Formats: sequence, structure tokens, C-alpha cells
Amino acid sequence: MRALRFVFPLCAALALFAIVFAGDPPPAKKPWGPKEKKAFAALLQKYVAAEAKDRPAIMTEIKALEIAGDQIAKQLPTVFSVIMQNGKKSEGKGDNHTVLPERLFTDDQWKKDHKGHYLINGDSKAKQGKPLPLFIALHGGGKNSADAGGAAGQWAGASSKCIVVAPWVLEPLTEGEWNKDNEQEWLHLLIDEIKYTYLIDTNRIYVAGHSMGGYGSWGMGGHHPGLFAAVGPCASAPIVRYENGRVLYHEPGCLENFYNTWLRFYNCPDDTQVPVHGSRYADAKFKEWDYKIDGKPSWDYHEYQGIGHGYPPDSLGPIIDWMLARTRNAYPKKLIWMPTRQYRPYSYWLSVEEVPGNAGERCRIEAEIKDNVVDVNFTKFTPKVTVWLCEQLVDFKKPVIIRINGTEKFNGMMAPSFEVAVESAVQRNDSNMIFTAKAMLFDLPPVDPNGGTTSTGK
Repeated sequence: MRALRFVFPLCAALALFAIVFAGDPPPAKKPWGPKEKKAFAALLQKYVAAEAKDRPAIMTEIKALEIAGDQIAKQLPTVFSVIMQNGKKSEGKGDNHTVLPERLFTDDQWKKDHKGHYLINGDSKAKQGKPLPLFIALHGGGKNSADAGGAAGQWAGASSKCIVVAPWVLEPLTEGEWNKDNEQEWLHLLIDEIKYTYLIDTNRIYVAGHSMGGYGSWGMGGHHPGLFAAVGPCASAPIVRYENGRVLYHEPGCLENFYNTWLRFYNCPDDTQVPVHGSRYADAKFKEWDYKIDGKPSWDYHEYQGIGHGYPPDSLGPIIDWMLARTRNAYPKKLIWMPTRQYRPYSYWLSVEEVPGNAGERCRIEAEIKDNVVDVNFTKFTPKVTVWLCEQLVDFKKPVIIRINGTEKFNGMMAPSFEVAVESAVQRNDSNMIFTAKAMLFDLPPVDPNGGTTSTGK
């Protein structure tokens, strides 16, 4: 695993109001020998393998080791090595099956075996220690016509540079559609499985597909911000409500959440299966919102004449090249996020304690970090937000200010914490997105009389 480098300034933590900051002042430097390494390795293994409810107690034991600042960066590769060791592995190249939670299936025909099915091909250097891009190729079709092999062939141009994974929908003969929540959770689990098996460059994960696969690409990109570098929906559209010649509204989050994700999509005016109005609506919205990455428009929309529901005249090669030329910025200073998936309650450096199941209750969060000032603004219900920070986002040598809807809630020093680094690594399984301090912007539950953390973090 390639080395991960961090700088952890020795700053004091300060908690005010109802904000909890993880990360006490770093301890004085202590010896770090075989005994300490062995104790840490055992606790780390225990923490990664534990259920979420049991992890806080184990983290208390890790904290008691008082890992010195000069050991933190050295131990992070070990953290990800243990994460990979404990993760569910893929069978390898070719035809694969993986057991999934029964709750993801709706039809008894598929619930009995509750397995996901997918193909893997791609770069032959996948297990030679070099992190590689991951390309998810989604098939089109409907009932009785799902064909992951076809998708693998259509996007084979990516296989010389990436690991290409082509999954089947969970219920290909009945109700499987990529834009459904259960199918997208399956894809999310699949991506984690591939990351547990191969060294993946998490700044270069891509998803694309044609027709229904394009709808799935819109859904995966729009409901999983921070996961993909670029998304390539073809002959498809975001989910919109169209009546009397105009779009009335779109599925919450499916467009807003593309703020930091590259997107290339196309449609055809004479496509009788996927009318062009959805794509034109998305293009107009991105123009209205002025979505940009590095000062350039973050989306690229094409309309092709005369291809119907087919492919561009120059095939998919230019789309693949366009996508692979783009990488994810793991630490953008500005976020726009509508939380929509309960199994992924985080986006870059924000997370929420719960995601409303009712689309009408979902909130829009806008957050920005500038000159050590963190502004978090939201509408509708008040989300229980946690802000995750690191040296790429703030200068820990200076005070950090946090404002919620314009009201200052915190102004003081924050300290990086190895415990937070481990927590964020396990939660996200992303070696390129590590956070070392966090601010929980809400009241904690009552203190457990048998121990635990108080609302001031003491």
C-alpha cells in the first residue's frame, strides 16, 4: 500500500456550546516499540472487525495507547491494510457471485440465494501493488434482457487502463432497474468489495452505462457524492416529472449532488425510448447553477442527430477518454449536498446522523471553507451534521471558526486526532480521503452513567 503522508500540528482542542470536537491535545512523545505495535495491531484488528455499536469502547482502548504524533502517519498504511484484510473479497477476474443481504431482494425467486452477479476484467497489473482506476459498466435493457456481458464489451476500451466491473441487476428477470434504491446499494457494496480485493485509486472511480445503465449512472453519481471522479450516462436522463411540454420537478438530489463530480452525457432528439427533455433540463439546470470544477464547467452535454436510442457516430471511445482524463478532488472547499441514501450518510467532509426516508423532508446543505472559516447552511429540517476536517482543508495552527446558518457556534483551536483518522478510514474505506478532526454540530444523547463521552467531549 502506498504511503499516506499527513502533518499533525500539536494544537489544543476546545469545545463550546453544543458542539463536540474529537481530538484531545496530543500526548507527549512516548516510546514506540514492539510491545506498543503489537497492542495497537490487536486493537485495530478488533475495531475493524467489530459491529458499529461495539466500536466506541474499542476506540477508548486505542486512545489509551496515547499514540504519539510522529507515529500517526506511519501507522495509517497499517490501518488500510487491516481494513482490506477484514473486508469481503471478490472471487477475482471473470464471472463472480457474492452473497448479499436478503433485504435487497424483493422477489422470492432471487431472495433464496440472495447473491449479486458480476464480471471483472481489465488491467493485468491489478494485484501488483499499483493502485488502479475502477470503471463500473452498467448494462441496459429491462425484464429478461439484462446482459452484463454486453456492458463489459461496450466499455472494453477502459480495460487497458482500469479494472472494469460489469454487474447484473439483482433481479434481471423480474423487477431489476438500476435507478432503484436496492440496486444502487448493491453497487455501493460491490465497489467496497472491489476495494477490499484490489488496490484501487479512489480518486479515479467511474461509472457509465447506456439506456437503463445510463439511468443508473445518473442515480449513482447523483446520490453518492464524493464516490466518483466522473460519470457517463448515455441515451438516458435523470428522473424528472414531465407534463404538458415541460419538466415540473426532478428527483431531489439527483442533480444538486453533482456539484463536485465530472459528468458527460448525451441524448438524441429522435430517441423514442428516452425523450430528450430530461437531458435538456439537466443541462439547463447546470448552466443556471453555474456548476464548475477548477474554473471549468463540470458537465459536457451532447445532442446527436439521427442516432435514435443508439450510440454516437464515433462510438464510446471519446467518452471513455474524457472520463479517464478526470480525477476526483477528495477535499473540495465547497459542497452542495442533499442527503438521500441512508447507507451513505456522508459527502466529502460532511456527514449526517440520519437521512429522511421521505423525499419531501430532505434538506439542501451548502457548506464552504475559506480562510479557516467553515460555513454550513441548510434548509427545511435541521440535520444533525458533523464536519470532518484535515490539514488539506484548514490550518490547525490557527483558530477555526464554524458558523451555522450565519450564526457563529465555535471559534478556537482544534487538534488532529489519530482516533478520528481511524474512524473516518473505516467509515469511508477511502485511502485518499482521511480526516483527522471532527466537529459534531448537535447535542449528544445523555451520558451513560457507566462511562462514555459527555456533551463537551471531556
